[in-house]
Amino acid sequence: MTPDLHNPGGLVAGLKLAELGRVSRPRNPLLFALMHRMDLAEDVGSGIRRIRGAMKRYGLEAPLIEAGDTWFSVTFRRKPQQVGIEQAPEERGPGLGERLGDKLGERLGERRYRIVALMKRDPSISIPALAKRLGISTTAVEKNIKFLKQTGFVARSGPAKGGRWVVSD
Repeated sequence: MTPDLHNPGGLVAGLKLAELGRVSRPRNPLLFALMHRMDLAEDVGSGIRRIRGAMKRYGLEAPLIEAGDTWFSVTFRRKPQQVGIEQAPEERGPGLGERLGDKLGERLGERRYRIVALMKRDPSISIPALAKRLGISTTAVEKNIKFLKQTGFVARSGPAKGGRWVVSD
C-alpha cells in the first residue's frame, strides 16, 4: 500500500516540477509575507528537500511527485511489512523515538529529535548554537524547546549562562 497526498490546484504559477526542492514560490505572497514577518515561517522552501533527505536517511525510495494543471500529488513508497527501515539517524540514539512517542502520545518531528539529540550530546549547548546547527532561527529553537519543556522531556539546570540541559530518560 502506498500512502498518497493529493492537493487540488496544481503547482504555483510559473513553478516547474523539476524545480521542486530547489525553488520556492508562495501560493499567496501576501499571506507568506505576513507569516514571515511574524516569524511563523521557518526553513522557507525546504519541505520537499527535507522530505527527500529523510526518506534517504531511512533507506526508503524518494517519493513520487506528480503534477497536472489542476492537481498535485506525492506518493510515499513503503518497504514490505516484513522489512524494517534502517536504523534511525545516529543523533536519535537507541530507542529514543519509541520512548518519546510513548511518552508524548505522538512521534516528535525530526527537528525536535535533533534538538534533544544535540542536548544529550552537549548538555551545555546554547540556543544560538542549536539554531546554527539546525539552520533555523533562535526563535524557532526556543519554540521547540518550550514544547519539549512543557512535555517534561527536557529541563534547564543552573543559570541561563553556564547552565545545562537535562534530558529525561
